[in-house]
Order: sequence, then structure tokens, then C-alpha cells
Amino acid sequence: MKLIQRFGSGSQYQQNYIDHFISFHKQYPYSFDEVWLATDYGYPPISVHKEHARLLGEAAERLRREGIGVSLQLSNSIGHGQYSCKNDCTGLCAPEVNARRLVGHDGVTADYCFCWNGEVFRRYIVDEVTAYVSAIHPNDLFIDDDFRPTNHAPVNFGCFCDSCIADFNAKHSLSLGREELVSRCYRDPDFRMLWIGFVRDGLSGLMGEICEAVRKASPETRVGLQGGAHGAYRGYGNGYLFDVMHRITGHKPAWRGGGGFYEDSNPNRVFAKIHSIAYQNSILPSYVTMRCPEIENLPFSVFGKSPAGTALETALGLASGNTDVSYSMMMNVNETVDFYGQYFRLFSEQRAYYEALAEVSERTTATGLVYGMSKHIARMPLDEGDDFSDLSEPYKCSDMLWRCAMPVCFDDNGKDTVLLHPTAIRSMTDAELDALLTRNVITDGLGLAMINKRGFDTGAQAAPMSHSDLLFLSERVLPHKAQPKYNRELLTVSSFAKGDSFPSYLHTLDDTAEILGTYQSNPALPPFMPDGQYPYGVATAILHPKQGGRLAIFTYGLWKGNVPSVQRDRILDVCAYMGSPLSARVVSLHQAVMYVRADKETGKTRAVSVCNPTIGAASGITLEIKSPASEHFVFMGQYGPSCVLDFQKDGDTYRVTLPELAPYSLGTVFCR
Repeated sequence: MKLIQRFGSGSQYQQNYIDHFISFHKQYPYSFDEVWLATDYGYPPISVHKEHARLLGEAAERLRREGIGVSLQLSNSIGHGQYSCKNDCTGLCAPEVNARRLVGHDGVTADYCFCWNGEVFRRYIVDEVTAYVSAIHPNDLFIDDDFRPTNHAPVNFGCFCDSCIADFNAKHSLSLGREELVSRCYRDPDFRMLWIGFVRDGLSGLMGEICEAVRKASPETRVGLQGGAHGAYRGYGNGYLFDVMHRITGHKPAWRGGGGFYEDSNPNRVFAKIHSIAYQNSILPSYVTMRCPEIENLPFSVFGKSPAGTALETALGLASGNTDVSYSMMMNVNETVDFYGQYFRLFSEQRAYYEALAEVSERTTATGLVYGMSKHIARMPLDEGDDFSDLSEPYKCSDMLWRCAMPVCFDDNGKDTVLLHPTAIRSMTDAELDALLTRNVITDGLGLAMINKRGFDTGAQAAPMSHSDLLFLSERVLPHKAQPKYNRELLTVSSFAKGDSFPSYLHTLDDTAEILGTYQSNPALPPFMPDGQYPYGVATAILHPKQGGRLAIFTYGLWKGNVPSVQRDRILDVCAYMGSPLSARVVSLHQAVMYVRADKETGKTRAVSVCNPTIGAASGITLEIKSPASEHFVFMGQYGPSCVLDFQKDGDTYRVTLPELAPYSLGTVFCR
């Protein structure tokens, strides 16, 4: 595991800036292992790059003498956007250079972003990379997250320049203008994939030239890519780029996921970021083994992200499957140097815990309730008025579920229960849905209606109700083996519990349906159903589609974390009843965020991390862990000493109680 600090292209030339890092490295042992030097922002003449590369080569040698590793950040490639105008861009933007600019689907041109197929631009990037890599010989060259086909302000989707359109037309024997080409992309998914393939070919070509330059200048250097979740306009994942990086350099490429949470005034937003990075990691090729999230504390001030918030994000990143961590937290020194020392002190104090988390993440996979996701989102039919921006990965769906101690993940071992959100269903092919219906699946009423509309026989129908109807309804929980702890319990159903669920009830259930709960009301609401047996329909049921799986339908509150614990427990109990019990669950009444890691080969539980996402200390959090890798349960956390936990055993299920967790802190039970 490496903790990595990222330098800024301006401050890194200041002697006292490097002195600061060296002093922190000495004062707080193991608080970081490596720094990323940075190429210049903007596009200055290559002669400027060469001189700055020489200076950074000297800085690299000084850092290495202190035992600090050195890598390199390619600060911009295609271009981050219009704000690059504040930097020197004369190397590509001078009138006599004639570099092709990036053009959007709407014909808008980005003055400071460039067409990845342009020869002048490619030659410039290759010369820049060669200058820095040959002077520094970095461990890794990380390409910043502007290496993407989207989000190059003011261009949202590229590149639709005249040259790209002409090349695409020539390749496919067409004669389309920009507007007709874009219109056909919207209307025809097959044609859209032709265009996306053309975009990917262009980006792959540029990546190949960069990697070839690295291989020639510094054969020992690995290439890594930075990014985030920027929609499915690029197709599924970045595997097409990683394949090029792997093949040309001979090294396994690295990944740095990112996106958001720049300050912690709302600390709960860190979980949404970790959730996003978990999705990004889940679509990586298996040979990408360095997963290194970026912790970005803009603008590096006392009123931004706190030391404790930065340490929490570090621990969460490593607990959720990452192997290393990179920081952008003092690229410019806006405060006194002593202020930043608080961060390094915490990193040093918590280093042993970080190491333990990283060691588990390297050898395990996430387990829990798995979000069903399509590999063919780019082919999704677009409705009237939709555009490329609607080709978005639905990884944000139901992201409040993590708050109610329900381990959710994107790593799919093929055995865990699948959470199927309606937005994910919309992007799935019939073949993907057919395969999912052979498994254990949980969705809501809208999900059921969408599956039925696609022609699948599920054995029940879902009908809409108004939001106001929820105010008059309750659910009567029925006796059933799937929910043995609850017998005739009455649950309040209100608009507060609906989340973004489709207000609905189930009807026309076939004989195989297992009814778990029915709606009831007072006389103020006329019945929905004429038969009288279930006058307001069924609220919760397990269906048996013909594909052979089980389909559990919760018609309210499924995607919202603020539900009664009974509802949370029913979801987890249904997973167990359907044959895929969760590897771990919180059985005490606590708000908690969980990350569960299981051995890839045996499926045995290796680690259960629990975060206290509240403003008060949490005492007595009790876990049930199934099939642990060992009966030796070691607790480690961000704060306080490590300890061995006592346990109670019932078959293959073990119960342990955690030491007190401070507010917004993480602790982990390692099954060693």
C-alpha cells in the first residue's frame, strides 16, 4: 500500500514547498510514501516543458534520497475546459500552430481542448510526455481525468469536428452532416455504437502513442489512468484503454477513481463518493490491481475538509476495495505549514489500520446486496427529447440504503441477491434481464411493471397509486418463514417512507406467489381491488418467474434508508429465505454503513467494516457474521487500541459486539 501526495505544477518548483514535504516525512513516519510531480497545466511551448522537466528531475532525485518515491502526473491531455485560458497555452493555441479543437455534438468548439485525432495535438502530447518521463523516470505516469470523450467545457460530448465526421463517413461509406449524425445516434442504438466505436478507436490511438513514448523513455514506468463516472457515451468502462496500456508498456495499468466530496461540511456525502468509486472499480479489468482513489481537498484551506474527514475518507476508501490512496490536499499552501501537519499526524497514527484494510482489499471482493447493472447502457433506447446525457450509469440509485446498515456493493459473485432499480432495468437488454430472473432479485412496483412490460411473465402485476393514498395505508405483515420474527405486525406507510419508490400495489398474483404483507386502510379510502380478499392489494411478495429465480417485490420504501428497522430486517431476512443470506449484518438498533469483504476463492468472510455515520458515539454495535475465514476476530479502528473480540456461535453464524465507535469513524472486524 502507498499513501501518495500530489504536487501542483506551480508550487513544486519552490524549494520550501519540497522542504515541507520532507519535514513531514521525517516528523510523521509512514504518513506518505510517494509524491506525484506534475507536468505544467496548460499547453506551453515544448521548450518550456523540457526546462521544467529538467528541474523536476533534480527534485525527484532529492526526494528519492529521502526515501520518498516519485511518480508523475500528466496534468492535462485533451484539456479540462475553458478555465485553462489562465495558463500558458501558446504551444497549441497560437494561431500559427493550427491544432484541431474539440467540437461538441451541438457544433460548439472548445478553445482550450483538442481533438484526440489531431496530428499536431498528438505530436505535442508525445513530445511533452517524453520530456518529463525521460528526465524523471517515475514509478508511474498517471494521466489526469481529462482523457475522456465528455465534459470538456463548453463541449459536453465530442469529437464532432469536421475532420472526425469526414473520417467516420469514409469508414462507413456515409455522407452525414453533424446534425443528421447526432440524430441517428439518438434514434438508432446500433448506429450509436458505430459512432462510439469510432470515438473509442481515436482515444485508443492517442493512448497508444502516449504509452509507446513512455516505453521508449522509461521502460520501467507503469501507466495509470485517472477518471470518474462520466456516463456511458464512451461505452462500457475503460477496458479498451487499459488493454492498450497493458499491451504496450508490459505493466499492469493502475486506476485512480475520483469525483466530488471536496469539503466535509456535509460529512455524509463521503459515502456517496465511496459508492461512486466502488462502481468505477467494479467495471475495471481484472488485471488492474492498483486501485487508488483520489482524496481532493479543494481549496486546501482550514474551512474545507478537516484532518479527521480526510482520515475517514482514507479508511473508507481502503475498506471498500481500494489498495492505495492519493491526496490532493496541499498542492498550494494556503495555510501555515503547521496546519497541514495535523493531517500527516493522523495518517501516521492510523497507518497500521490502513495497511490491514489494504491487505484485505487486495485479496477479496465486496459482498452484500448487489446492484444490478447493465454492460450495455450505451445501447439504451432514448425517448423523445433525450440526448447523450441520458446514457448515464445508474450507480447513484438507492444510495441511501447504505445508511441503514445494509451492505450494498457492485461486485457480483453471481450468488448474492441482486437489487434491481428501475433506472437500471431501463438500460438492460432482454438477455441481461432474462439471466437475472434466474437468480434472487429484489425490486419495487415500478421495477415489476417495467419487467412485465418487456414481456417477462413474473406471476403478478403492479398498479400505481397516488402519493396521497399512502397517507391512509398501513402494511399488515403476515406470518411467513421469510420473516419469522414478525407476526401480524402493522407498519405505517407514509410519504416519508416512499423514497423514490413507485407508489403501487400488487394484484393478479398467480398461485406460486408468496404473500408477505397486504395493505389495509381505514374507511376514508375506497378499496382498490373489487374481490375483497385484498381490497388494497398486496404490499410485499415473493414471485417465481418462469426463469427459475425468485423476485421479491417491496412496493414502498425500498430505495430510502429512513425506514423502520422491521422493514430493513425483512429485506435481509428475505435474502436469507431465498437462499443468499448476507455475509454480515448489524443486529442492534444502530445507524451504520457497512463494507463486507469475502475471499474470492472460498467466499469466506474476511473483514467487516462498520462506520458510525452519526454525530454521537455509537456503543454496543453488534454484528452477525456468517462463514468467517477464522474464529479469531481482531478489531481495529481509526481511534483506540486493537483488541480480540469474544463471540457467540450458532452454526456458521457468529455474533460479536464492537468497541465504541466515535462519531464519523470507521472500525473493522478482521477474521484472521
